[in-house]
Amino acid sequence: YVFWNAGVQGLTNFGKIAKKNPKKFLAWAGTQFVAGACMPLINSVLASMFGDDDDDYWNIPEYIRRNNVCIFDPVTGGYIKIPMPIELRAIYGLGELMAGQMLGKTDFKGMELTQQVAGQVSQILPIDMMEGDGGFMAFVPSYVKPIAEILANKDWTGTPLKKDYDYNKNMP
Repeated sequence: YVFWNAGVQGLTNFGKIAKKNPKKFLAWAGTQFVAGACMPLINSVLASMFGDDDDDYWNIPEYIRRNNVCIFDPVTGGYIKIPMPIELRAIYGLGELMAGQMLGKTDFKGMELTQQVAGQVSQILPIDMMEGDGGFMAFVPSYVKPIAEILANKDWTGTPLKKDYDYNKNMP
């Protein structure tokens, strides 16, 4: 399992910090959550200030929005993406998910919302149980994962590797 040891070390450090300084840990986690919730609003204000009335932030794929700090760039009209470490992106992503729900930009209901939340929280664990929409793929060792993904016709994000349409059915 690739990065198993790094995942265990990160989770151990997370637990040590939470146990040693619970108030500071909660303040830090709360700050990450609020940052995730505020970035869509900040980007909306920046985009409207610099003449781009379209809310393009929500056109960024959700994996990218929740794993990077995306900041509107007034020069290019695009977004600067700053990658975050695993420990930060799980909590940051929960804030971004909450903002999307509250602003009506995402429309997850019931079990779908539960899966989105579980997907964010499971990123902290050494084995991401929700990787590729959950299932057995999280437990497949890395050296055989490409073969398992081909057999399941899904990559690590859960999207199909090959789509069968009428025009490509008989293609080799």
